[in-house]
Amino acid sequence: ADGKTKKASFMRNAGRYAYAKTEDYEAISLPYADDRLSMIVLLPTASGMESAASIDANSITKVVAGLRAKQGTVILPKFRATYETQLNKPLAAMGMPMAFEPNRADFSGMTREAKLFISRVIHKTFVEVTEQGTEAAGVTGTEISVTSVPIDEPFVFKADRPFLYAIRDSQTGLILFAGIMNYPSF
Repeated sequence: ADGKTKKASFMRNAGRYAYAKTEDYEAISLPYADDRLSMIVLLPTASGMESAASIDANSITKVVAGLRAKQGTVILPKFRATYETQLNKPLAAMGMPMAFEPNRADFSGMTREAKLFISRVIHKTFVEVTEQGTEAAGVTGTEISVTSVPIDEPFVFKADRPFLYAIRDSQTGLILFAGIMNYPSF
């Protein structure tokens, strides 16, 4: 986004994918073996990266609704992304503040020997994308491809600048993981 460059290892695959291209972005859905989960990759135009940070689950749902099956080539960098945060405050704000208070927490159903309370809740995520598929917090998927005769001009989706990615459940529309890839590392 800032114009700097970085060497990265790319992977390439040709096939039939759900794809869309607008003035603001290119998007593709990369299905996993069970077709229930897919990785949505949203590649903003060079001028659209500033507004990309404001994309939310509703925006991704609209992007997915505009995808159409098309023959093409996908070129993505291999990447690994991690994230860690403490969830004590959000969980307390969602209605369970007493669980974090040593003198008010009640976990007597678990043990009578010690007065328990929750001291920390840590959330860690891990996403790694390679030719073998995606590993995300212990969930592994495998990419599949379908060969067919192209109906129109094949696309080339090349993620060689910052992009957004989301792992999405196609049945519920739930976003399981999401992130912005600025500098691929592997």
